[in-house]
Amino acid sequence: MTSQNITVRLATRSDRNQIYKIRYQVYAEELGQHQSNVFRKLQDNLDEFNEYVVVKYFDTVIGFVSITPPNDTGYSIDKYVSRSEIPLSFHDALFELRLLTVVEEWRHSIAILLLVYGTYKYLKLKNASEVIAIGRAEIMSLYEGLGFKTLGKRILSGKVTYELMYIDDKSFEESARRVLERYASEKYARVFDTLNVSQNHAYHGGQFFKAIGENFSSLEKAADIINADVLDAWFDPAPEVIQQITRFLPWEIRTSPPTHCAGVLEEIASNRKLPQENIVLGAGSSDLMFRAIMHWVKKEHKVLILDPMYGEYAHILENIVGCEIRRFCLDESNAYQVSLNKLREKLHQGYDWLFIVNPNSPTGHLTDPTGLRELVRTIAPKTRVWIDETYIDYVDSSHSLERLACQLDNLVICKSLSKAYALSGLRSAYLCSNSALIRDVARVTPPWILSLPAQIGTVFALRNSDYYALRWKETNELREGLKALLSQINIKVISGTANFLLCKLVGTDMTAKTFIAKCQEKSLFLRDVSSMGSRFDPYTFRISVKDISTNKRMAVIMSEVLQEL
Repeated sequence: MTSQNITVRLATRSDRNQIYKIRYQVYAEELGQHQSNVFRKLQDNLDEFNEYVVVKYFDTVIGFVSITPPNDTGYSIDKYVSRSEIPLSFHDALFELRLLTVVEEWRHSIAILLLVYGTYKYLKLKNASEVIAIGRAEIMSLYEGLGFKTLGKRILSGKVTYELMYIDDKSFEESARRVLERYASEKYARVFDTLNVSQNHAYHGGQFFKAIGENFSSLEKAADIINADVLDAWFDPAPEVIQQITRFLPWEIRTSPPTHCAGVLEEIASNRKLPQENIVLGAGSSDLMFRAIMHWVKKEHKVLILDPMYGEYAHILENIVGCEIRRFCLDESNAYQVSLNKLREKLHQGYDWLFIVNPNSPTGHLTDPTGLRELVRTIAPKTRVWIDETYIDYVDSSHSLERLACQLDNLVICKSLSKAYALSGLRSAYLCSNSALIRDVARVTPPWILSLPAQIGTVFALRNSDYYALRWKETNELREGLKALLSQINIKVISGTANFLLCKLVGTDMTAKTFIAKCQEKSLFLRDVSSMGSRFDPYTFRISVKDISTNKRMAVIMSEVLQEL
């Protein structure tokens, strides 16, 4: 074999057909765990939401591991052992591994070690803290060598005896490191990188700049590409915004802006009916996230976030702050809605911070503002709540909880003006909270935080509320029109209340990654959502709403890609 023909990756739908056949060959015919069946395949109800890490030689699956994420249905061990008999707590960062399998002719190859490393990278991406596993008793030495510890429970299934085991994230990381050090030679280095997960920064859209050139060498191409991988407004800023910026542009470029953005603060306070002392500005919401979260959240804090949700939050909290994060998992079966009753129960476990995006990105779901208001008012005072309301104007500006944030000690509202006001290129946002928290962040806010064009753009955008209200209403109509177009080409739309839609490919083996890549060849850029949480299958993606002609053009391109199969 040659290493260039081996890959380790997450299974696709077509890979699963091979997996189910291999499961039958190994666990029914070879090991006698299951009875024979006419289909010569083995599946179970967990396959509905399981993930498989697979090792492939060319297009042939030669080994796999089944991974069951936290879910409401349960784990495979629930069929054999009562949870009360297991000396572990069951929580939303506990994953189950099973079915570590390599086909016979590859059992003495590097395949099993690639599965170990690929599984580690998957669990790292999903923020797993503990893993429970069942493994065949006769290969326990393999598991123990990887750092697994037995839990004293043996399970008999057919003719096969299993051991119940667990491992924590640190021990699994150490095992993966040993595997990498020993086997990631020049020969196999590329193979280990085929399931690459970067932790240096969060993944974002904006891939369309590859076509334009990040050195801006081909700005004329901007008219030819469709940047539906970012959530920039499809409409232009209010005419007065453009007039005021362009009228004095040379002067604005060469002139230092007001040091502390006094005019912007005054305009936000007036427009939103907020006290100025409850507002602090940022050059976009990402600036505020990095500055405030890193200032407020400590490594020893316990933090709850939604899953799925905008990936920058998990990145900052886990990879920069390094605090303990737990995930409140949302399910496709109910359109990724947030159950406030279940969320309240979860918060009873004791958290220092709760982070929410509302409406959520990338799901588009709006959590009931009235219920959310009641939740914030009545949870434990020690729990602070950060709500990102970047897209709430597309639904109804009155749903914002920013005025409530001025009254409470534990609520922070993050408000980007970039998306709803068509100011993404200028970068403008603010935090709203009680005056003590705002003063705390203001101390680490540099002077001239907004450029002069950004300050001017923000002021005149806020003075043109009627213009933007019409654009937001039109956006909702365009979103429903795009939804109808997508349904005609066999793309399932999961939900949406803002300027984007979460979508899913159905009736095809093509994954979202492949689909996105093929659309890029036709100058349509879509958003890969795999970095935004652990709840998506490989067929889900996000698309932003555009004007009516561009929406039609996007549907045509996507239809062409699907027909090329």
